[in-house]
Amino acid sequence: MPMLRVVIIVQILFFSGFACAQEKVEIERRISPKVVPDSAKRFVCKMFPKARVRWILEKSGTDEKFEAKVKLGRERMSVEFSRDGEFEDVESTIHFDKLARAISENIRSQLDHDFDRYRIVKVQHHYSGDKEQINRFFHDGEADFSAVLQFYEILVYGIIENRIGSYVYDFSTEGKLVSRVKNADQNTDNLVF
Repeated sequence: MPMLRVVIIVQILFFSGFACAQEKVEIERRISPKVVPDSAKRFVCKMFPKARVRWILEKSGTDEKFEAKVKLGRERMSVEFSRDGEFEDVESTIHFDKLARAISENIRSQLDHDFDRYRIVKVQHHYSGDKEQINRFFHDGEADFSAVLQFYEILVYGIIENRIGSYVYDFSTEGKLVSRVKNADQNTDNLVF
């Protein structure tokens, strides 16, 4: 176990220099609910009263966040909060083929342009803004969406000029590119395609 900590510390120090180079390094670790601000716990209990919840401390550069990972039936979601317990967003994992055809075609067009080959690994629908409207949406299916910002975050493994990389894309709800960030390289012996 101590060797793992050394490896993680070395990786953090090594990759921290890449933060300015549009690379993303995130470290998550499970934490006790006792260290989570009460406001965050109350919101999650109100939003998902019957769900199983795991609390995570997420570190990205100098930023730290609390994240409630929620499993409700077969659906997986996470709710993020600032270090002081202020609501930030809800992320709902969805299947790419569940997106509207026009949206998925726009996204595929962008990925076809960016990569020689690629594989979509994960798709999340993000909701941020008015937390009461977001809560209302998840309970009633209705909300004032003028108070809610939405976008899709997509994790992609792609090949560019014979180099495999991991990328996080953000797309608007129309499937237009908002941002693209390369994840810090990780050695892998696994075939991803």
